[in-house]
Formats: sequence, C-alpha cells, structure tokens
Amino acid sequence: MKPCLIYKIAILLIMVATSDRALCNSAGDGPTQDQRDSAVSGLKKWAFEYGPLPDSETVKALSVWVDSHGDDFEAMYWCARGIETGCGSENAWIKHSQSKVIDLLEKAASGKFAPAQATLAIKYLLGDGVNRDLSQAKELLRESLRDDDPIAHNAMVIYIISEKQFDGDQAERAMAHAELAVKGGYLRAQYFIATLKLQLNEVDAAVRELKRLATAGEARAQLLLSKCYQEGKYVDRDENAAFSFATQAVKDGNRDAYFNLANCFSRGLGTQVDPSKAFTCYEKAATCGMTAAKVEAAKLCLTGTGTKVDFERGRGWMFQAADEGSGEAMFNIGRGYIEGLWLDRDLNKAHIFLERSSKMGIVGSDIYLKMLDYHRDQDMESQKSVKTDKPGNSKSK
Repeated sequence: MKPCLIYKIAILLIMVATSDRALCNSAGDGPTQDQRDSAVSGLKKWAFEYGPLPDSETVKALSVWVDSHGDDFEAMYWCARGIETGCGSENAWIKHSQSKVIDLLEKAASGKFAPAQATLAIKYLLGDGVNRDLSQAKELLRESLRDDDPIAHNAMVIYIISEKQFDGDQAERAMAHAELAVKGGYLRAQYFIATLKLQLNEVDAAVRELKRLATAGEARAQLLLSKCYQEGKYVDRDENAAFSFATQAVKDGNRDAYFNLANCFSRGLGTQVDPSKAFTCYEKAATCGMTAAKVEAAKLCLTGTGTKVDFERGRGWMFQAADEGSGEAMFNIGRGYIEGLWLDRDLNKAHIFLERSSKMGIVGSDIYLKMLDYHRDQDMESQKSVKTDKPGNSKSK
C-alpha cells in the first residue's frame, strides 16, 4: 500500500473517531468536559461564596463523569459534596447515598486532594458515615494543611472546637484558622468566626454577624438563630422568628435543619401543629442519615401519626437507629418486644435491648427491666404449674 494512501486512511479514521465522540456527547451518552467544568464551578461558588446550589441533574451528570474519570479527584470531591448536600432530594438516585459520598472522598483523598482529605478527616472525627477514628482524622488533617488549603483550615476549626478542653485559648486558635480560610476565599468560614465570638463573649457582635450571614443564605446561621430564638439564648425568645429561620435553613437540604423544622411542626413553634409536615421533615433528615430523625420518623410510622401506620418501615428506621448507637431506639425496641404490637413478643430479646438502653442512661429502662423480670418470673411459675398438673406428675400413686 502506498504511503500517501495509508496517510489518507489514517486521517479518515481520526475524523470518524472525532465525529463519533461528538455524536455521543450530543446524543447525551456522557457529560462533556464543559458540563463537568460547569458543575464543579457551580458547586465551588455555592461552597465558597453562598452561590445557589446546582440542581440535582447537574450533580447527577457530574456523578456520571467521575464514574468514567477515575483520576479526576477534583470532580470526585465536588460530586461528593453535591450528593451529600442534596441527599434530601426527592430524586431516588440521590437517596441513601452516604456510602457513595464516602467512597468518592476516599478516592479523592488517596489522590492527595487536600479538600477531600480535610472533609474525610471530619467524617472520621464525627463518625459520620465511617467508624470514628481520631488518629485517622489527625493524619488526614495534617496532610490537608500542607498546601494552606482554605477548606483544610475550615476543617481544622471544626477539629479544634470538638476538643474536650475547648477554652478561650483554643477559641483564639480556631479563630486564626477561620480567618485563614476566609482569606483563602472560603467565605463559609465566616460562620465559625461568628460562633467563636459567642465563645469569647462578644455576643452582640456575634448575633449581628449571624443575622448578616443568615440574610446572605448561610443555612447554619439560619439554623443556629432558629434554635436561639426557640430557647431565648443570646436573643429574646421569639417563636415566630424561630420558625422563619427554620424554614429558610432547609433550602440547602441540611439534615439538622430538616430535624429542627420538624420539631417546630411537631411542637407548634411559630406555626400550627402539623404532624404530616413534621413526618415529612423527619423522614428527609432520616434519609440524610440522621440517627435521631430515624427514631422520630419510626415512632410516627408505628403510631400512624402524620402518616399511615407502617410497621415494616417503622421497624426499619428504629433498628437502623439502634445499630447506630441510639439508646432511645434500643429502649423502644425493648418495649416493642414486650408489648408485641409491631414486633413479635420476645422477652429475652426485650431484656437484651433494655439492658443496652439502661447502660446508656435512658430514663425508664430500669423500670421496664424490673417489669420484665416480673413477667419472666410469672411465666416460669406458669410453666412449672403446667408441668405439675400433667398426668403422671403426681407424687401419690
């Protein structure tokens, strides 16, 4: 074959391949580089500057991208952030996605991507989606700070605040990291600057800053102000203000915000008592992985409050919460095995769960244990009586 002919064939094959890729992208067979960049840029703007959260379809496209680009650690990280933030979405693909979040963070962290290392460190610190591991958290934080990354400084603030010996000196140390994060462009660290001012007794300045951040769309500031107005802490008690901030805080899909709003509907704080809306919010928080919300959602399912009675669903939430260490869930399961309504009556299993909840200091556990011991003794006496009354068991011949 002549060289010129080989050259022409090669050019033709390249053109066909290029055309095929273009057709695939235009046909929607996979996200383009531009779509990837747009999604990452949008999530960054949301995280750094309180920009609007990209819609779930944008995050879903980014998820498809990272599935086929195993070395794009930046995309992996922002995909994880997007999925986690949108976990309260109605879209089925995004529910129960905590495992995917952790998987993406671990892959990105293994690629030495500092924001992923810092975010994963906090997961290990809090036991959020992974087993709590302080040594792993420290190591990841140490590595993430090597490039002076603003998200790493923000994570360091969380780490310092979580320390048992948190005092004025620690508050000053945390403040320094928060200021470095803001200086690096991570404006969400301003929230920590405001809350640290509370620790340093600069209450008026802190409340003013929290209100400014809440107006800017900072969900954590909205949530904190809602709780402050509920309790009358740092501000005068105001249920209407508490409810107003609670409704604003859920816009980012934050599970704590959904739980807080559910409590408002459940207790009638600044609004009418509405069990149905309370259940909806508890369920969203539970879907996002919040243990306390799983307990509340389970109780409403089991009693048919705000939703139809659904024993299967209620059992699922309650046992999940117990597996995650909720003493209240263990107590409820113990009672369930005694009462035999939504669980088959089983006094041995009841004793196991009530002993666990008792060790965790759950009020009422010891009373039920005493009641359980009484019932078990009664059952044993009944069994002995039955055996004694059987023919051939009499001592007289």
